[in-house]
Amino acid sequence: MVVKWNGNEYDLGHEKVFATSLDVTEPLKIIDNYSLRSLIENTVFRELKQGWNLAKLPMKKKSAIVSHTILTLLMYSLNACFQTKLGRALTNKGIRRLRDEDMSTIHKLIVFSGDYFAIFDVEEYSLIVRAPPKEFFRIDPDEAKKRLGLRD
Repeated sequence: MVVKWNGNEYDLGHEKVFATSLDVTEPLKIIDNYSLRSLIENTVFRELKQGWNLAKLPMKKKSAIVSHTILTLLMYSLNACFQTKLGRALTNKGIRRLRDEDMSTIHKLIVFSGDYFAIFDVEEYSLIVRAPPKEFFRIDPDEAKKRLGLRD
């Protein structure tokens, strides 16, 4: 309960009450944290509810509410992401160029050995374990052997 703040004393029954599960040994820190919470409430949540129509449900069925909420949050998050410098750079490249630059991890393995790990293309790993395929599709086996320090 706050009975005095910034030179104002609150009468009995008119005190300001803050309910929290946080540690209250430093009460001013709690008030600072709640001011950050109000910033989130007044910017993010209000934007979602009013600007992105999160509160306007298309139907009252549970599946419709869940779908509407997830899709709205997804669109909001993507919009926020692509407003950043990195997001704009990704947008300018396009998904095909990103895939061409080998951002795909579908053919990758993470190999752990003690405290160490490494990420290999599955074709590279086949060279390491001396079980290469008959045909390579993504790597040049001679270049990979040289880079990995492998001998025949």
